[in-house]
Amino acid sequence: MTETSGFVPKLEDASLFKVEKHKNKVEGILCACRERIADEVGALLGINVQLVHLEDRVAGRDDFNFKEGSCSQIIANLDVVGEIEGRSFLSINLKDSILIAGRLMLFSDSELRAVVDGEDFKPDIEDAYGEIINIIARIFTAVFENEYTKQIRFIKVGFQQVASITMDPFYDRTIVDLEYYVSSMRLVLGENEFGIIHLFFPVDLLLLENFVETVADAIETTGTQQVMAEQSAIKPVEKETTNVNDILTVENYNNSSEHNDILLIGDDEVEVAKLKNVLGIRGYGVRVLSFKDNVYDFISGELKAVYLVTREIDEQALGVAIKVNSACSLPIIVAAPGWTREKVIKAVKYGAKDILLTPAAVEDIEENIANNLTKFAA
Repeated sequence: MTETSGFVPKLEDASLFKVEKHKNKVEGILCACRERIADEVGALLGINVQLVHLEDRVAGRDDFNFKEGSCSQIIANLDVVGEIEGRSFLSINLKDSILIAGRLMLFSDSELRAVVDGEDFKPDIEDAYGEIINIIARIFTAVFENEYTKQIRFIKVGFQQVASITMDPFYDRTIVDLEYYVSSMRLVLGENEFGIIHLFFPVDLLLLENFVETVADAIETTGTQQVMAEQSAIKPVEKETTNVNDILTVENYNNSSEHNDILLIGDDEVEVAKLKNVLGIRGYGVRVLSFKDNVYDFISGELKAVYLVTREIDEQALGVAIKVNSACSLPIIVAAPGWTREKVIKAVKYGAKDILLTPAAVEDIEENIANNLTKFAA
């Protein structure tokens, strides 16, 4: 596959701007749903409920990396009826399903521990959990009716226990192999964190199928063949290697700026240093993090953009993009070697707004800054 230059479609393109605007609307609707679910389910259970560490992205069913795929899951089927029809899914691990249902049934602490440890999704537990899913379906219906562009309703039509999302063949028959908009969040009850809840929406149900298609079309129609051919002829640059753990930590790297305009997150210390120097010359305050740092601790209102600087375009790097994208609406630029069309599209699915091909010349970095920061500030 031929490598591409540092191109990704800009939001100035009218069609991409339109689908990006719609995507932002969908994200706002889902955020409102999560807030109401936390409030109403918390009131029902008599405990403070939070849904934290939100992560949203487009993914194929088998492409999605379940953090708890080896655990037994309860997958609720939520049919969608109205101007658009389809089926969405809510997945939560078995123990958490039993825990929530047991609290609704007013089990004592000892009874609750026993049923959770026993992992017995017996009929009375199933009925109680079904009531909670009904409430969630009503919340989705109410929010979507008020805020969505189409009139749709969500109806619980049952749920299945799946032994393991990653191994149980029944999973293949439960969640259809489509492209989904997947919204994930961690459940917090009181002061205790539990498992991750996943919501699956077919992209056409949310009118987001054109998001990926528009990006792909824009890439194919930009006339970059000459640039791509020139790039494929460039010999790779040998980089010096350094122990990244000795450099890319908050304590050891120079983060002396009084203000932080840019986050540089990554494992390619040579390119990080290069970006930091160019940004510094332009007067931007820079905070450097490693992939191991908790990015949520460093997202603030003063930030203007986030650069992910990686030696390889992999799940670790793009997983950070999901976290950043879920925490803010800042431009995310992924700097990496070996870009292909498929990798650009994948990065966009994870929340990237632009890319930078590394090793990058100073002129390339200057141009990227102009595209993503100067125009953004204007």
